[in-house]
Amino acid sequence: MQDKTLIGLYILATIVASLHLYLLPNNTFGGTYTHYNNYVIFKYSFIHLIDYKDLYIHHLTDQYDLFKYSPAFALAMAPFAILPDWLGLVVWNLTSTVLLLWAIFKLNILNTTQKQIALLLIFFETLTSLQSAQTNILMVILFLFAYHFFESEKPNWAALMLMLSVFIKLFGLILFPLFLLYNQKPKFILWSIIWFVVLLLIPLVVVSPNQLIFLYKSWWLMLQQDHSVSYGLSVMGWIKTWFFIEPNKTAVVGAGLLILGTSILLFIKNNTATQRTLLFASSCIWVIIFNHKAESSTFNIALVGVALYYLLMPASKLKNGLLISCILLTSLSPTDLFPPYVRVHIIVPYVLKAVPCIFIWFHINYHLASNFIENIRNPNC
Repeated sequence: MQDKTLIGLYILATIVASLHLYLLPNNTFGGTYTHYNNYVIFKYSFIHLIDYKDLYIHHLTDQYDLFKYSPAFALAMAPFAILPDWLGLVVWNLTSTVLLLWAIFKLNILNTTQKQIALLLIFFETLTSLQSAQTNILMVILFLFAYHFFESEKPNWAALMLMLSVFIKLFGLILFPLFLLYNQKPKFILWSIIWFVVLLLIPLVVVSPNQLIFLYKSWWLMLQQDHSVSYGLSVMGWIKTWFFIEPNKTAVVGAGLLILGTSILLFIKNNTATQRTLLFASSCIWVIIFNHKAESSTFNIALVGVALYYLLMPASKLKNGLLISCILLTSLSPTDLFPPYVRVHIIVPYVLKAVPCIFIWFHINYHLASNFIENIRNPNC
């Protein structure tokens, strides 16, 4: 398959999915709202920002649910606030698709065929995310560009990409330790601080200092209260439904951080491009499977990690089996390939969408640890 064919497929799917989402009749839950309510929340965040309203309370006359991102993100939605919804929705999703394609094609560790395979592997999860008009594609774009800038020895731009991700969703913090694998560490830290200050203060172009302080206090309060009893499509949900154990979220996340952190620390002094990329892949999967609010539309982030895992890990029956299970249970389980009864009574209750990604994540870290031990035993290999 040629690059042009894949690009055309992605562009066409994006336009069709966006217009279909726009044309769906309004759904009702406590009021009448569109199926692209996420986009509506983003659009109105800028309007609420310049109107000096509290961004972090319900505005049920405009949207369903809360805005949960930073004031800087609300400012960035300015261009969409003036567009009609049908056009804004298409532009929003098309922007994400084009940037995602660009980011994948910049993965120099992959050859042309591997890039095409990666795009095919992530297609269905990307489409699922597009149909929710969420920020998840934007998040993985920022992750991919951060990785590209790390590999290109441009820590200033890598810092910007990761800091932008944090000002959208805080789990972007998980990828910051990757800087330990690269040179120019002090430069990365300095630029991270600079970009943090810039993004923190940039809403001052439209609001007063007092209002901005108020918004950050309100955002922090909302985040503190935003704790669901749900375990989501995560490791916690897997433990709960498979082993009938009530997991302690803090303990499980802490264990996940310990494993990921240890894997990174093993390769600080000596690493290869493949090892760095697998650690990046592991981080992308981590932010989903250890997220107690992970939902179906977030797994496009994990699937980028899965694609890199498949393309870079040594060939094995285990790798092939895990990929097949991921295609079936993670990518295709929300589709009509599975009867509604199976989806409702088996796939969802047993968090089967997450399970292949969980096992793939453990396989990556096991492989990296084994690789490290082998290098110690045979340093000349």
